[in-house]
Amino acid sequence: MLRIYPLGPEIAQAGSYIDDIRFNGMHAYLTDAGKAALIVLDIKTGQARRVLDNDASTRARTDRPLILDGHVVESHPRQPLLVNVDPLEVSPDGKWLYFGPLEGPWSRIPTAFLDDPNVSSTDLSAAVKPWADLPPIGGSAMDTAGNLYFTNLKDNGVYRRDVSGKITKLISDSRLHWADAPCLALDGRLWLPVAQLDRLSMFHQGQFRSHQPFLLVSIDLR
Repeated sequence: MLRIYPLGPEIAQAGSYIDDIRFNGMHAYLTDAGKAALIVLDIKTGQARRVLDNDASTRARTDRPLILDGHVVESHPRQPLLVNVDPLEVSPDGKWLYFGPLEGPWSRIPTAFLDDPNVSSTDLSAAVKPWADLPPIGGSAMDTAGNLYFTNLKDNGVYRRDVSGKITKLISDSRLHWADAPCLALDGRLWLPVAQLDRLSMFHQGQFRSHQPFLLVSIDLR
């Protein structure tokens, strides 16, 4: 059965950029990378709520510029690109949501707080705690053991953060430039579309700088 969940103007506001989504039982969590908020969607009722709206945990920080190819990525001339809350993951037991601006760092919050519409915005903000000081990433995926796989934009790398917090580089290759949206397959492979997003003309005064071939890469994690 196909069901459409419209996000009205009070949820997807002017300037919103609804980006990543993760599911947890009868709830879905979405990030608004444009207007700095999380969106909690009740899958059964279709009701959506904006939470942590413009909270410190969902806003991009100006002291963490995004640097690729040795240059700061700019949204406009002399204006560094700022991407608010973008990546997110749900813990394997469904009890925690991990999230952060594209440039990092990441925070965590109990999903029970997010799922309860009676929790005040003040209490929600107070429930947010630091989780991981990750670098600017293109995307992430979490396995059933709680290991986080993410793409490091600065060095075209793929990394793993294990449950103890230890971070290990798995691979770094110039062909993985702005690898995005990792997907973990059941056969133990990690799939990565290579977006080259920062090379689009909108970031270079109308000049398109993406390189062919355009790649979809897989890495055997076994």
